[in-house]
Formats: sequence, structure tokens, C-alpha cells
Amino acid sequence: MKRKKKFAIITCTLFILSLLAFLLLYDHVHYDRSKENIFEIPKTAVFSKSGDHMRCDRYYFIQHVPKSQEEIKTLIKDHIEQNKVTEDAINSGAKYVALWFMTADFKLPIYFEENKSYFKMDDFITHYVNSNKIALYTYDLENDVQNITVYTE
Repeated sequence: MKRKKKFAIITCTLFILSLLAFLLLYDHVHYDRSKENIFEIPKTAVFSKSGDHMRCDRYYFIQHVPKSQEEIKTLIKDHIEQNKVTEDAINSGAKYVALWFMTADFKLPIYFEENKSYFKMDDFITHYVNSNKIALYTYDLENDVQNITVYTE
């Protein structure tokens, strides 16, 4: 009887410790409390030129994604206005701005760094756009057209 009780206690303890370890790992991969809810992923801004047109692509993490599409749009609009993101891109000569908003996961952790590994030569943010995008904000300066597309339901 004592053996079964010890086995049950050890099993429960190991289960609880495993669960706590997973929760800590999950939190470490998905959230960075030292940063704002929306922040630019370092060293991922891309300025490309085609003819006379300069395009600016920037990539951001959203740590706590609202549930509704309208809340996501409002959150993104507020971030863009407060941080003057489009103005900075336009001042750099861009005629078209694309801001990609992403969420972190185990393949794209919150502490992602662009091509940080010399052994993994394809470690670029553009490889994660299809799997991790939440929203895309575009601004066409020449036609003065802004659009937000939300990819969550």
C-alpha cells in the first residue's frame, strides 16, 4: 500500500513539474514583458527599389492579440499613429509601406533575430509570414490608399 502511495506522489510531482516547465518555456517563447505589446522585430526592415518606387516592409510582433478583427485593427491603427511608423518610412523615401504583424510561436520565438545563425542560412522573417501573420497594413502614398487586412477569425 505504501509503495502505491509513493508511486502516486512521485508521478503527480513529476507531472506538475513537467507542466510548470512547459508553461515557463511557453511563456519565454511567446512573451517579452520588457517590450510593448506591439514592437518591431529587430533588423527585419526591408527597403527595396523597383524603378522610381521605393517600398518599405517592416515586421512586428503582437504579444497579446485581441479576439475580434475590429479590436486588432484599432490596436494596429493606434500603434501606427502613436509611433509615426508610416511617416518614418515616407521620410526614408518609400512610396509604398507594408507593415506585417506577426505572432510568436515555437518556430518563430519572440526573441527572433534575423539570420543569427551561420549554420541556418535561411533564417529570415519572410519565411514565417504565411504561418505567423496576423495582419497586414499597407499604405500606397501615390494613391493615398490605406488598408488593413486581418488574417485571424
